[in-house]
Amino acid sequence: ASFMRALPQDTLLAVFGLLSYDDTVRFGSTCRELRHLVGTVRVRHVRLHRRHADWSDQRVLGLLRALRELERVSISSALSFHSFAQLASLPRASRLLSLSLASPHLVDSHLNGWARAFTSLEELRLPGCGLTAACVPQLTAFERLSSLDVAENTRLDTRGICALLLGLRTVRTIDISRLRVEPKLFSSPVAPSLRELVCKALPREISQLSVTRWSQLESLSLQESGLHGIQIGLPALRQLTLAGSKALVNLELSCRALRSLSLASCVQLARMSAEGSAAIEDLNLSMCRKLDSRAVTQLVSQCADSLLRANCNGLTTVREEPEWLRSTRDFREHVGAQLQFVDLRGSCAAGGEDALFLGRRNAAGQSGG
Repeated sequence: ASFMRALPQDTLLAVFGLLSYDDTVRFGSTCRELRHLVGTVRVRHVRLHRRHADWSDQRVLGLLRALRELERVSISSALSFHSFAQLASLPRASRLLSLSLASPHLVDSHLNGWARAFTSLEELRLPGCGLTAACVPQLTAFERLSSLDVAENTRLDTRGICALLLGLRTVRTIDISRLRVEPKLFSSPVAPSLRELVCKALPREISQLSVTRWSQLESLSLQESGLHGIQIGLPALRQLTLAGSKALVNLELSCRALRSLSLASCVQLARMSAEGSAAIEDLNLSMCRKLDSRAVTQLVSQCADSLLRANCNGLTTVREEPEWLRSTRDFREHVGAQLQFVDLRGSCAAGGEDALFLGRRNAAGQSGG
């Protein structure tokens, strides 16, 4: 702790305030001086996971009640915690900003009264729980909630999800991944506040999809879907990822605000049109082995003025065609000096440095990470 004695106490306390409860305790066990300092730290974040699997409900609740500056609580499914209803009676309940509970034992009735108790809650994560459509009134009663995760709640049907999307008036981000959704979900009305939708692993029964109604949506994630074809026409969409959608063959985009497009490992993608997508900065076409060279040429050419990062690794169908894909030097001359990263490995005849370009800014970030 000798090097830390020179630091102002306020600085040390600010650093400790970013640590979880466990990390703070472990840090304080290193020496007497730090143990004394840690005793004055205001613990704001508690994460209980596999290491605490043998903790009883009484022990968990005792810890949460004792922490006077608590703002964020995360309890994983590794704990056999069942006292969900008692969380609303915590002394800090009204000041809690984030709550994460992953347990199949958590059901609709446990949410009764939560909106009245957790009046400051901004983030609620309930993945892998036992929620149904009956939870909608409780969840839509929150007044400050901006982020909700109900992924892997397998009993939550399309009717309940539609009601959530429309009723959550303050939520900007929602995760409904790995649920049994139906195509009609994507044409249903949503609350004006919604900006980001995460819906990974769509059911295999959905092979075709059209998403054109949600004009205010800025980010859409449909990773690992079983889609064969999709049409997306969202004027405000800035980020789209379909990575890992290995059955996808046809993609039609009309998203003029698009800045980031990830199609990594869409190994069957053969046809793509991206009308008006001329502002893309991040483009990932890695392992799109069947993508037509004309589609690649059109997409890269129309966003050449804005493109910063391009991953074209493994595009075997476009090898040596067009000419600017023969090396990163040719690619950079075609796109422009603003380019920061290009990966053409497996897509061009060149190898080594001629197939991979890492700009100075990215190189500094990589070395620092």
